[in-house]
Amino acid sequence: MRQSKRKRIVFIVTVISIIVVLGIVGLFKSGAMIQKDYKKPVRYKKLKYLSYKLEDHYNKKILCSSGIKEMPYEYQIKKNGKLYGTLIDEYGYPLKKYGHVMKDTIAHNVKHISFGGRGSLLYLDHKNRLYGMGWNSHEEFQIKMPEDKRNNVSTAVFRQPVFIMKNIIYASINEGGAVITEKNDLYLWGDNTYGQLGNGKKDGWYFGDSDKECWFKPKKVMKDVAAVHMGSGGIIVTRMDGSKWATGIGFGNERSESGKKVSTRFVMISK
Repeated sequence: MRQSKRKRIVFIVTVISIIVVLGIVGLFKSGAMIQKDYKKPVRYKKLKYLSYKLEDHYNKKILCSSGIKEMPYEYQIKKNGKLYGTLIDEYGYPLKKYGHVMKDTIAHNVKHISFGGRGSLLYLDHKNRLYGMGWNSHEEFQIKMPEDKRNNVSTAVFRQPVFIMKNIIYASINEGGAVITEKNDLYLWGDNTYGQLGNGKKDGWYFGDSDKECWFKPKKVMKDVAAVHMGSGGIIVTRMDGSKWATGIGFGNERSESGKKVSTRFVMISK
């Protein structure tokens, strides 16, 4: 009798254990355990992100219009890590001499570049140090400037690279900056006209707005970030669990001053 009772108990415990295991597996497969709140750490990582290499997404070459015919901004990282590209004049436009756009070596040991905004270049070296060159009118390079100097081309343009910050593994720039640190934390700064900073507000440098809701210094907004892309007025973030989040123009149901559809908070756009 005792052995029979003991066998029944062992059988029941075994069945319960199997049910629990199958239930957990089912949750993972169904995606029910995907993190819903971006303010909380991701609870697990999908297998496809265990082998995710951000280095595969580094930009090595950029060609961008300056608004002047046959005078584009052009930058390229050579095989030896040398950054070669367009020199700029005191107004931040491509430097032209003798009828040609001037190019030269800008930096060494570079692994990633990003270009955007009015004409701002970011580059990341092999020691995870971030540098910038070009327009700093929105304090893209974290150099504090009085308003009169920020709006003056003779003082807002940096023709030589300036150090911005360290311990960075990825960077993207447009009307502000987005960087991922070595701890996979996302920091943002810059314009917030379309709510692209994700702070629940929208106000910026466009349409006669003030800069009271803009961030002139980087602020941490999210953990466990694998990748980020900063477009014109919007940001898309990929987290370590594979989910994609976005804020700014084109997302949400709010409206900007120009009537465009925007979101001032990060919303999940893909699991």
